[in-house]
Amino acid sequence: MKTILVILVCTAISASAQTNFGRVDFTNKYASRIQGVVTRADANKIQINNDGFVFDIKLSDTPTNIQARFNYDAEAEAVSKKAEAEKRDAKTKRDREAAMETWLKQPAPKPDKGSANLEVKITEKNSVYWQFSYVLTIRNPTDEDMKRDYTINYLDKEGFVLDSSTEYNITTEAHKTNIIRGVSLVSVPKARNYDRPDIISSKRK
Repeated sequence: MKTILVILVCTAISASAQTNFGRVDFTNKYASRIQGVVTRADANKIQINNDGFVFDIKLSDTPTNIQARFNYDAEAEAVSKKAEAEKRDAKTKRDREAAMETWLKQPAPKPDKGSANLEVKITEKNSVYWQFSYVLTIRNPTDEDMKRDYTINYLDKEGFVLDSSTEYNITTEAHKTNIIRGVSLVSVPKARNYDRPDIISSKRK
């Protein structure tokens, strides 16, 4: 009984350590001739030694007789690749959700609206764009002239910006009121998601 056990163990070790699966000589799907001794065989690829030059080749790139010789299963590889892709996509989604959650937990910076008031009215709708007319009223209660840019954002119900327009380098004199009128065109279909406007000002240096 001990003799049989030793023989079985030696056979198993020999099989696992096999480094010569015989020679191959074929033309792959790219019309390149492949020759050499197969030193390793995996489920989806083989390793070939051609006079000391060792390289791997995908079994999917080999002729059907080579695929059959090394028990290649194209359907199994397709299922495996699909599973790996789904796993990567799931990880990417989790990473994005985690990043978004971290970002949402951060305190939102308070926009510098200054003393600006914004009124917006939709004055035209068609299949190409919606026209928004706005009146921007700026009051400067300080003793110095105020020079700023004013960005008008058109938001959806969730607060995401659909489109925007900017009035640049607007100067409002000290203790004066400045009224800016303008028009913006927001393309369809995103214009249909419009819910409300927002105004943000930034100081000019």
